Amino acid sequence: MKVSIVIGVILLGLGIFFALFSTLEPYTKCDQWSPPKNIAPQATPPAWALWMQAGDKFKVNITASGGRIRVVIGPLAVNELYQTYIRNPIFDCTNFSITWEGKIEKDDTYQVEVRNEGTSEVTVTGEVVAEHPRIRVVYPYTSAATPTLILGVALLIYGFIRKPRKKGVKKR
Repeated sequence: MKVSIVIGVILLGLGIFFALFSTLEPYTKCDQWSPPKNIAPQATPPAWALWMQAGDKFKVNITASGGRIRVVIGPLAVNELYQTYIRNPIFDCTNFSITWEGKIEKDDTYQVEVRNEGTSEVTVTGEVVAEHPRIRVVYPYTSAATPTLILGVALLIYGFIRKPRKKGVKKR
């Protein structure tokens, strides 16, 4: 076999390998929510609702001064009077400072509520972060696959079209 054909086949194989294994890339999309700075006692709790898929994560880091707060996270439900409530909370904690990280088990709309559990207004700092790990497609022509494939095909075509050299054979 000609050297150019062998190199062309090798480059073609490498290009296909690059194209197959360089098309998926993991990334994480983040949504952040900061509750209102001041929360009055017995007031309607500030809430944040969003769609989460299995494998997504919540990260809570909230601190209150002037009283205790309660953070409740769970799937959102609507009763017969069309009022929303949290059904089967996955997290429910009352304290002055709350730090938590949890993974979502099933796809649903989840709500985060921050409630004032005291009798006076509290000042809240911090945030709740929803992380959505995903995989995106990176098209093969943006990687090393395209130049490798083009070079491999070009060498194969060159190897098949090129005429062999004559090796000093005399005519008699």
